[in-house]
Amino acid sequence: MARAWHEARRLGGLDVEHRVRRAADGTWRWHAARSAPLRDVPGPGEAERRVLEWLGTMTDIDDLKRLQGQQQVLVAELQHRTRTRTLLAVARALARRSIGPSPGRDEYDARLAALGRVQGFLSRASIYAVPLRDILQAELAATGGSASERVTVGGPAVDLPGEGVQAVALALHELATNAVKYGALAQAPGRLSITWRVEGGGDGARLVIGWRESGVSIPGEPPTRRGYGTELIIAALPYQLDAETALEFAPGGVRCRIALPLGAFRGETAHDEVGKA
Repeated sequence: MARAWHEARRLGGLDVEHRVRRAADGTWRWHAARSAPLRDVPGPGEAERRVLEWLGTMTDIDDLKRLQGQQQVLVAELQHRTRTRTLLAVARALARRSIGPSPGRDEYDARLAALGRVQGFLSRASIYAVPLRDILQAELAATGGSASERVTVGGPAVDLPGEGVQAVALALHELATNAVKYGALAQAPGRLSITWRVEGGGDGARLVIGWRESGVSIPGEPPTRRGYGTELIIAALPYQLDAETALEFAPGGVRCRIALPLGAFRGETAHDEVGKA
C-alpha cells in the first residue's frame, strides 16, 4: 500500500487492493483504494499543474473477493469434469473399436457410462455434490428398471459429494444390473426395495443404504466367484470411503447394506419421500 501511494504521483493515480484490520472484531477484510489528484490551472511559465489535493475512495470488497474465489474454484471444477467426460467418451469409443462384441465389452461400456452419468450430474450442479435419489433413479433407468412398479425407493434428501460419489454410483450400478439380469427385476414375482437413512449424530453419524430384493428364485448354490461388483462393494468401498458393507445372496434375492460415515458424505435430512422409482 505504501509503495502504491509513493508511486501514485508518477503514475497519475492510485488503484490498489489491500487488507484492513477492523478494530471492532479484529477481522481482516479486503478493500479497494482508488484516488486521483485534483490539480489547479497552470500559471504563466508553469510546465505542470500543481496538485491541490487527492480525492479518493476506499471500498470494502471482501465479499466480492470471496465470491470471485468461489467462482474460480467452480470454473476449475467444471473444466475438470468436462475433461473427464471427454476422456470417458474416448475410452468407450476405443473399447468399441478395439474389442469385438462380447458380454465383457458390454459390461465395461456400461460401467464407463455409469461414471459418465455421475460427471454429467456434477457438471450441471451448482455445488460439487449429487443427490443420492438422482443417482439411484439414473442407474435404474439406465438398466431398464425405473419403469417397474415392483421397485420402491425411500429416504431423506442426501447429497453425495463428488469425491466419493463415483464409487457409490458404481456399486448401485452393479446391484441394478444384477437385479435386471438375474434378480428382482428379471423375475415376475420379484420385488426391489431401496431405502436409506441417517443413523446417529455428530462425528459418528452414518448414511445407511439398504438394497433388498424379494420373491427371487435362485437356482443352485449362491455364486462363489467374486466378480467386479462383489469386489467393489466388499473391498473397494471400505477401503476408499471407510464404509461398512454387507452383501448376501439370500434365497429370496440379493440383500446389501452400505453404511458410510457422514464425515465423507454430507447428509441433509428432509421430509421422507417414499414412492415408486
